[in-house]
Amino acid sequence: MHKIINSSIQESRSYTNDIKQSDSFLSNSNSINYNYIRTLLLGEDSIATLSNGFKVILSESLTHVQSFVNKVKTIEKLIINDDVLENEDYINELLKEAIQRDIIIKNITINFIITTEGSIEPKCISINQRLYQKIIRIIGINYKNLKRTVLNFNCGGKILIERHGNGDSTNLVYEYESSFGVFSKLIYPVFKAFKAGNSKSFTNFFLTLNVSKKESLHIQRIFQALLETKQRLYLSTLTITLPNTVDAEFITNFIKDSLSTITSCKNLNTLTFNFPQFNGSLENVTLSLKSNILPNCSKIINANEHNIIFV
Repeated sequence: MHKIINSSIQESRSYTNDIKQSDSFLSNSNSINYNYIRTLLLGEDSIATLSNGFKVILSESLTHVQSFVNKVKTIEKLIINDDVLENEDYINELLKEAIQRDIIIKNITINFIITTEGSIEPKCISINQRLYQKIIRIIGINYKNLKRTVLNFNCGGKILIERHGNGDSTNLVYEYESSFGVFSKLIYPVFKAFKAGNSKSFTNFFLTLNVSKKESLHIQRIFQALLETKQRLYLSTLTITLPNTVDAEFITNFIKDSLSTITSCKNLNTLTFNFPQFNGSLENVTLSLKSNILPNCSKIINANEHNIIFV
């Protein structure tokens, strides 16, 4: 048994209180069209927003999972909330059934709670491996249809990866100070499952890195996790943006570190570094750079005071 509510109810309202069941729905569950779901929120309360804007609170009964999943063909946005462990068995069953169906999912958002309480290293307390492995599996089998995946962290950090066009371009916004443990357990599996460069038309990669100096030196970890060796061979255009960097010495070291990381991009013919907040002269930076070891990107062009371009 499900409950249906009108879309005019505010998002902040508790859906479990004072919600009237739809008599027409209870008498005929097939009256609801689950073919296309705008948003499916999974958490303590699991809520489906339908194509007509109505919101349906999904039954927590495991017996209803299969019948619900059988009706779903497309999910525009799947949200994994940070309270999924409050309803673990139901969500686990729903994800398991979804893996076995040919459901198109276009956007996935996962909300995490990371804490250091009771441990030295940061750890995730909002989801377990039982559920997360199924989510990763869903990302992997949906890679041809999946356009965007967002990882939100309770500290305000965010990682966004999206695919454009026919797979020719990938955009990664990395705005989270991840420890190695969090990266390897939560972020790395998403990068691998997303299959960013898994298209013969893949040629463009845009990376925005908005983290501390220390973390930004780990661009190798980010880059190699996202693109496998074969995929790097397709890459012809790479743009790296550091939106808040203002230190010339750091820019120099960052570029050197980046160049040593992307040597496997043999077909790269345009490499751009953007520093929109930098107000100094990038000429001194370019003078301190030795000859580029990239075969097709050896010439430095100063496009303007915020860019360094290799062609």
